Amino acid sequence: MDLSKFKRNITDQFLEEDQNKVTVDGDFRLLETYDSLTGMSILTIIEDEYNVVIPINEYRELNTIKELYDYVMDKKY
Repeated sequence: MDLSKFKRNITDQFLEEDQNKVTVDGDFRLLETYDSLTGMSILTIIEDEYNVVIPINEYRELNTIKELYDYVMDKKY
């Protein structure tokens, strides 16, 4: 799995956001369209696509797509 495909999967959850505004190092929680439903969508896509379950208390500490990616890679392999 590469970071660019992972980023695409995550940014697809921001339905009304300009995809160019979402970066791998930016805090995705600060985007205008981020809300609890977006968070649940992100957790669901990670579970469905990568077979990794992120506990909510750990998810709250992950603020960038790169941090999510690193977490998933660590748990997956």
